[in-house]
Amino acid sequence: MKKFNSFTLEMVPVDKLQSALSYQRLLLKSHSKRIKNEWDEMAAAVLTVGRRLDGTCWIVDGQHSHAVMQELGYSEAPCKVFKSDGQEHEAKIFRICNRDRKGITRVELHRALKIEGDETALAIDAIMREHGLEISCGSAWPNVKCVEALERCYKKGHLPEVVSILATAWHGLDDAFSAWTVRGLNYYFNRYGLPDDKEHRLIVKRIEKELPSRVVARGKSLAAEDRTGEAYGKVFENIIQKGRRTRISE
Repeated sequence: MKKFNSFTLEMVPVDKLQSALSYQRLLLKSHSKRIKNEWDEMAAAVLTVGRRLDGTCWIVDGQHSHAVMQELGYSEAPCKVFKSDGQEHEAKIFRICNRDRKGITRVELHRALKIEGDETALAIDAIMREHGLEISCGSAWPNVKCVEALERCYKKGHLPEVVSILATAWHGLDDAFSAWTVRGLNYYFNRYGLPDDKEHRLIVKRIEKELPSRVVARGKSLAAEDRTGEAYGKVFENIIQKGRRTRISE
């Protein structure tokens, strides 16, 4: 019969447990309060902890329960302790633990993948940074949080072009990057192909005359009839090709 041998169950001093902000979720007071209000030792979470080579212990899963244990005055916390190779290893375990949980955002999963060394996450991050953008939960420029749309766009090979156009045409506008604008432009390029330099400049000029909010509103009116990506793709098609004597072919 197979036995678990990759971790040990231990009682670890609460004050020896640390959290790595590089891959961890933000500590939410509302979540901690809910745990505290329903606190029962029999239902207390067993923390997942990585012990690094230097002996330090890092919370990979259960930081809100840890915060409550501290607040309630516990000296030790029940932990599932594994040998950690460092934050890349911990980030991977964090991502697997939280992948299907409600409340975890795509931004937080992306951050963990990046620390883990995932090639796609690192490539997407590099493309965004090239234009002064940051993948973050913030809603104001230069923060971008539509991770799923960025991933789809990257897989199609369109992300550098989409980011360049939106960042240039709508520079500084908080709503420039949304799931709708990214998916719409991605759909447009999926249909018509990537532009050459001349076409790129023309697309930027056409799009900068519009406001992101107007594009989104027009797309929503079409989304009832078409698939979401297709609906917003049609909006960009109308913007880019409107008034042309000869439309570019598919």
